[in-house]
Amino acid sequence: MLLRNKKNIQTTEDLKQSYNNLYSGWMKDVDTSQQAEYMLKLLSPHPGASLLDAACGTGKLVTLALRFGLDPVGIDISEKAIGLAKDRYPDQHDRFICGDAESLPWEDSSFDYITNLGSLEHYMNPEAGCREMARVLKKDGKAVILLPNSHDLETIYKVYKTGEGPDDWQDFERFATRNEWVSLLENNGMKVIDTKKYDLPCITPQGVFWNLYNLFRKYIPINLSRVFIFICVKSEEDK
Repeated sequence: MLLRNKKNIQTTEDLKQSYNNLYSGWMKDVDTSQQAEYMLKLLSPHPGASLLDAACGTGKLVTLALRFGLDPVGIDISEKAIGLAKDRYPDQHDRFICGDAESLPWEDSSFDYITNLGSLEHYMNPEAGCREMARVLKKDGKAVILLPNSHDLETIYKVYKTGEGPDDWQDFERFATRNEWVSLLENNGMKVIDTKKYDLPCITPQGVFWNLYNLFRKYIPINLSRVFIFICVKSEEDK
């Protein structure tokens, strides 16, 4: 597993300030609608069920979950992100909470569904964050967790051309292989029941590589995909 710590982030307060800065800049405009909708569809959710979006950012998945008939809430460490969510969706103001997803403010077995869209890899302690999601997930609940690949085709090409590794343009981030992520999840309260590949980035890059990549994307094997979406249930030991 590769950790990149570009701003020497050492504490949760450092991480919070990093994301306040990022959401004051380019991250405020990132559109995660496509990923969020796909993840919600993977849940095959029942209307009226409860959903937690852990590290919800500016709230897009939470608002999409309402269209699926769910009862969602979102939590994020960044006051700036939560402020943007409340400003953008004022009629859903109470659904957004500022807090640390490594210490969730809900009782055990509170949610039917949990989503985590490309965020667990940015936690100070992703093991603790995973255990917290498992704790608040109901016995028969389901979680979908999106995580980045350390060895996707883009990174392999980038290493070949420049000698540089993966980069998600954030200050504190981890990358890992499919099996490394499965080990992290399954050692911390989750059981992975399925894995999907996802090859569409939030921001569409340009250039010859990406033209070819998009042309042959559906043929890319799962272990070389950009990101993985892990469909999880609570481990038997934690039920």
